[in-house]
Amino acid sequence: MRDGLLPLVVATVFLVGCRTGGAATASPKVHRASVNPPVEIHGALREMMHEGRTGPVVEVARATESPDSVAVGALAGLTGEVTVLDGEAWLSYAEADGMARTVRTKTPSDSATLLVMGRLPNAQWVTLEEDVPLTALADRISALAQARGVDVTRPFPFTVEGTLRELAWHVVDGSKLREGASHQEHMTAGVQSRKDSATGVLVGFYSTQHHGIFTHHDSDAHVHVVLAEENASGHVDGVTVGRGARVRLPAPSAPAGP
Repeated sequence: MRDGLLPLVVATVFLVGCRTGGAATASPKVHRASVNPPVEIHGALREMMHEGRTGPVVEVARATESPDSVAVGALAGLTGEVTVLDGEAWLSYAEADGMARTVRTKTPSDSATLLVMGRLPNAQWVTLEEDVPLTALADRISALAQARGVDVTRPFPFTVEGTLRELAWHVVDGSKLREGASHQEHMTAGVQSRKDSATGVLVGFYSTQHHGIFTHHDSDAHVHVVLAEENASGHVDGVTVGRGARVRLPAPSAPAGP
């Protein structure tokens, strides 16, 4: 049976040491997602935000093993954000001076408390014919994917590259958060950044089935941004994707086997 048809265990079985070398411990909960294409989910937003579980659950290096891999998540201890684009990790740290520092590496040694990762082999591309705000992006991605043979009932990764206007993003800073902090508090307590216009890449994962796991209750997508010229990345809070941007989607889903 082809790899794309095999079920994939998508949750962490063991906690792994963070940069400071913590010992491995059994993960308290397991989450599963379907294959479309293969997606792994380590950790969960509700556990991280409402139960204070911010310890390491997976090594970021797991998400950089393939040149077509992508990932989004948060670093262990909520010290910053994780974005992986084409096998390269962009690690953005919240610094004590209120600024963010971004490191690009293909050999990360950090651990994440939340990490959603997948691959985009044999991807298909489509050009946006209109501006799309963040509030409409998930629906637009879903429509484009469904029209091109992707099973939108299952989670899948995507990227969008082009002009990004009214871009706002943050890098989480766990040192400023109280236990059980809300989504809004996670945003406002982090390092905030804005640009009126930039050329960059959005890295995201779409799912209607993972609210509270890797998407918030009011969204079907978890989206990060990578800005090569600014050497910056983080969690997207607002953006309008400009007309002409290129969307990368998974290859069409294979039919189910016997």
